[in-house]
Amino acid sequence: MSDGKMLQIMPAQGWVARFADGEGEFVSPLVGWALVQAGTGTAVVGLVAGDKDVVMCNEDEDFLGYAYVPDVLEETWFDADDDDDLDDDFGDDEDEGGPPSAAPKRSSTRLN
Repeated sequence: MSDGKMLQIMPAQGWVARFADGEGEFVSPLVGWALVQAGTGTAVVGLVAGDKDVVMCNEDEDFLGYAYVPDVLEETWFDADDDDDLDDDFGDDEDEGGPPSAAPKRSSTRLN
């Protein structure tokens, strides 16, 4: 699909492209998805960083497919149900007594 026209690109956080090599398989993180028009059809194609530019995954003869890899760091780093540690580290705003201070007033600007 290298002769196709990229119509749109979008982020692909958490997705990887799978490639074969002589010893098995390796993955490369996607830098985005591209909506590509070729001939009379369109396709969504993953984009990976090449040596000097961004390339479409399906142009590599060793391309096997895509996989979603959840963000393990996000799941293990912070547990929303256990926020007592954050209160200990940063203090609890409710314990400071009194309401929070008001934001400074800004003059309004009319756009039309």
